[in-house]
Amino acid sequence: MKKNKKNLIICVEKNTTKRDFQRFGINYLSKFYNIDIINFYNLIYSKNIKKSKYEKNIKNLSDLLKLIEKKKYVGAIDYLRTSQFNKTIKIKKILQQNKVKVIQVHNGLLPIEKKFSKDKLLKIFKFKLLIKYILKKLNVFLFNQSFIYDISLISGLEAENIYPETKFSKKKIYTHSFDYETTLKKKKISNQKNLGIFIDENLISHPDYKLFNIDINRYKLEYYKNLRKTLKYFEKKYKIKIVICVHHSVWNKNFNNFFKGFKCVIGKTEEYSKKASLTILHQSTAISFSVIYKKPLIFLNYSKLKNTFIFNNINRMAKLFNKKPYFIDKEILPNKIIDFKVDKRHYSKYLNNYIIHPKANKTYSMWNLLVKEINR
Repeated sequence: MKKNKKNLIICVEKNTTKRDFQRFGINYLSKFYNIDIINFYNLIYSKNIKKSKYEKNIKNLSDLLKLIEKKKYVGAIDYLRTSQFNKTIKIKKILQQNKVKVIQVHNGLLPIEKKFSKDKLLKIFKFKLLIKYILKKLNVFLFNQSFIYDISLISGLEAENIYPETKFSKKKIYTHSFDYETTLKKKKISNQKNLGIFIDENLISHPDYKLFNIDINRYKLEYYKNLRKTLKYFEKKYKIKIVICVHHSVWNKNFNNFFKGFKCVIGKTEEYSKKASLTILHQSTAISFSVIYKKPLIFLNYSKLKNTFIFNNINRMAKLFNKKPYFIDKEILPNKIIDFKVDKRHYSKYLNNYIIHPKANKTYSMWNLLVKEINR
């Protein structure tokens, strides 16, 4: 049976974990294809990081061409969106030129900054920032003009604003996010009135920050001290027990020091989001679960991040739910009437814009739809 399977590439730019096998649909797709996970980080950044046990590591384009010629891939799922445009475009074009369908997947959309915000207009008057801004916009324009995806899996109405290249895709499949995909497995979970969760996202030391040249590790000790204090305050004020849904990149570290005094879980964010009566977070894509299950949201920000995009993202996310974030390093004055409110209109709008496209079939797996399209 295996010999009859065609070959498919998963294109990544960071080490693949066991968790990714579910998120990237590898467990499902491997029923129909032989899967090769290819890590392009070393090729893109001319570095030599150690690959995970699940990956093939491509060091140069000649290796890629040899592999394509040998495997005759029918498709390549693209997760190279944060890397350098000029190098990733070259990779994608080589795939297409060799009759490999290049597939775009919107794994979890998040709100982006408005194109002409007041803050951005003020910033670009600084010469260096102006040059950087122009180059970024030029790269995006050239990318949209020079590369067209064969297939795009579109998980919300805002997809084309966040990823403009989506509008030019040859084939569009309207579907949902990774998080919504996991909720298709119906599980009976009882709601617990006195349970709250904090969705950790490794806010200070997230591994993706190196792709954006962000280093805020100097705030780590102070951040966790303030965070613990804030969460304890909410426990006392609302008479709830808060469980920490620890980010996978923190779990293997000494997370007990970060969240001392709290119960911590890993890989159970959906389960705890469903049974909790309150969700506390910064800006994690895992907000999807709480929106799907209509749980009250409390947003936390941190003043020391004011000069980073993270700070603005948190504020923007809170605004979409008609809320303002609490600052963990300032005095906190919770308001139960506001904090426990679920505004159905705002939740519905967020769901359609970022989690599941209105045209999507709400009961169908995104990976099933993709397999059908690749095999046409």
